[in-house]
Amino acid sequence: MVFQRPNPFPMSIFENVVYPLRVDGERRKALLDEVVEVGAAAGEAPHQPRHFFVVTADQRIAIGGSDVSLSYGRGMQRDLNPRVFHDLERDVVRMFPALQGIRFADRWGGPVSVPIDMAPAIGFLGDRRAIYSLGCVGHGVSMAHLNGRTIADLVLERDSDLTRVWFVGRKMIPWPPEPIRFLAGHAIRGYMRVEDWAYERALPKSG
Repeated sequence: MVFQRPNPFPMSIFENVVYPLRVDGERRKALLDEVVEVGAAAGEAPHQPRHFFVVTADQRIAIGGSDVSLSYGRGMQRDLNPRVFHDLERDVVRMFPALQGIRFADRWGGPVSVPIDMAPAIGFLGDRRAIYSLGCVGHGVSMAHLNGRTIADLVLERDSDLTRVWFVGRKMIPWPPEPIRFLAGHAIRGYMRVEDWAYERALPKSG
């Protein structure tokens, strides 16, 4: 499972930093050195539970996370939020001061499907030809990878440790109708903001 607090491995600082890239198959030493150098230029960059970073194939940094936009009813036209983009760009420079003045080339967003209990859920939608995966929030990138492997096992009808996880085939609590759904969504988001603030406030300051 994925934990919110950092869990360093018993290895060098370099290997701790590049471990996620190695797991993803990255072997280019020049790129691994560059990633570590960017982090070192910032000193001890704080762990950010609301963000994730990915080094792209063309050696750029992609950052995701921050906040979500909530719509009333079934509207889904809230993907492009200038405030969220501004916050992400600000946080990149806060964590990596060496990137001050860098140009951000692209910005994009997309809808998320979140059960009311904020827990993952995977199952068959009506029959075994359609599978859903919900609840990739917080650690969405890690969960998306894990859920993809789980779905592959379900499609291939494999009985594995992944298909026996508690959230596979679980029953979900339905969201209430509007306007209660809108209010409940704001309440849950507000709680998560406070939780993130309290956690990051307790982290040691770099420098």
